[in-house]
Amino acid sequence: MSQQAKATFEFDMCTTQQFTVNISSIAPLPQRLSQNGSDVVVNGKQAMLLRPIIHLFGRKNRTMNGEVIKELEYDTMNNPINFINRYIMLPSNATSADTFSFVLDEDQLDEGYYQLSAKIALVSQFPDLVDLDGRTNIIQADSYGEDVRGFVEYSGVTVINETSMVGVQKSKTTLSQITSDKFNTNIQSGEPISFFWQFAGIGQERCFHDDVEIADCASGVNVQANDVSHESQQHTFRVEFTDVCGNSKEAEYSYTQQGVQAVSKVDYIPVVSDNLQLPAAVAKQPRNSAAAAGPAGVSAALLMLLAAALL
Repeated sequence: MSQQAKATFEFDMCTTQQFTVNISSIAPLPQRLSQNGSDVVVNGKQAMLLRPIIHLFGRKNRTMNGEVIKELEYDTMNNPINFINRYIMLPSNATSADTFSFVLDEDQLDEGYYQLSAKIALVSQFPDLVDLDGRTNIIQADSYGEDVRGFVEYSGVTVINETSMVGVQKSKTTLSQITSDKFNTNIQSGEPISFFWQFAGIGQERCFHDDVEIADCASGVNVQANDVSHESQQHTFRVEFTDVCGNSKEAEYSYTQQGVQAVSKVDYIPVVSDNLQLPAAVAKQPRNSAAAAGPAGVSAALLMLLAAALL
């Protein structure tokens, strides 16, 4: 056999809301075991001389906000939700026109960016009948519907290397920060303005200054103020974020002589206070219960109003 194993991979988070790999263009195809022109049957099933097998593996490399995660921060035994390590045995009746979908998520993977590799090889349960290079015994039993332990792997080739980044996002994209160094600060024409924002999601950003797209779109970008010589002149800066499923979210600003204003609202603001002290009685109440009358009830009510005002 001169043909090396190969396949095409496409990762999908949107069709079924689960992290899925679609595998197509598989070659070579499964080969039946025959003897004297007749198929060999073992345990009531057609015996296969060679079948393609996929090994997908990798780890979470970045958080939803793009923060890099060091490999040493993970414990592979106690924190498996940040790792993918799967063998996938392709069906014995696979054809070159087929596309096979396999769920990699199963509602356990953490959200974030994953650095993945994919290897495709040929396997056989009859190694004495196969004369191919790159022979390796498989010891992992993690496959879909079939135990791959004891199979012998041949001619493995990496078709996706570990530099490939794949996004796993299950929650809705949110805008958690929108600010500028010129909020409510007088601006002159041509003066630099810095814009800062934060989306919780996986995708791509595009920036527009008065509807003109600018390069190097990233939080903290600097632009020169357009003409604000008259009080009535107003300009816009807009960030368009498109997540892995094609959903869009915007962070929009406007500015005049009087400074920058945020047009878009954040989706949430954590309420944090180092000086806020709640009576013990309030802390012990169920979250949805009514606060008791008196000082404890007043403190709880004020906290709820503060949160509502900020939200």
